Amino acid sequence: MTAQKPAVFVYGTLLFPEVTDALGIRLVNEGTSATLNGFQRLTIRLSACGNFPAIVPSSEHAVTGRVLTLHSPADLRTMDEFEGIEEGYYTRESVRVVMSGGQQREAFAYVCGVRLQPFLDGPWDPEQFRADDLRDYAGRLRGDGRS
Repeated sequence: MTAQKPAVFVYGTLLFPEVTDALGIRLVNEGTSATLNGFQRLTIRLSACGNFPAIVPSSEHAVTGRVLTLHSPADLRTMDEFEGIEEGYYTRESVRVVMSGGQQREAFAYVCGVRLQPFLDGPWDPEQFRADDLRDYAGRLRGDGRS
C-alpha cells in the first residue's frame, strides 16, 4: 500500500506555478479549485518584504484557492520552510475544504502565525499580485533578480 500524497490548500503566492516552480515544489497535478469556509485572506504588510497574503479565522468569510497534490512529503517540508513554520510566521493546519464539485476533503493550509499577526492589513488580491508583483517575486525566489 502506498502512502497518500499530501494535499495543500493554497490561496496566495503558491497559486502561481511560477512560484512553486521557483521553489522546486513537485506537484502531481495543477490543482483543483476549492473554497475554505470560516477564514479570511488578508495582506501582510512588511516594508522589507513587500505585501503577501495570510489567512485568519473569520466565521463570516470564505477564501477561494486551489488544492495542490504534492509529489511527496519532501515537497511539504519545502512548503513548510517557505512559509516559516519553525519561525512562527505561519502554522500548518488540517482543514476541510469544499471542492469545485461540492465534495469536501481534508487538506493542509498555512494560517497566519503569531509573528505576522501585528502586520495584518486589508484584503489581498491574487490578480493584483499577478499583474504587479509576480514576475519580480518569482525572480527573487529563483535568485536571479530578474524583473
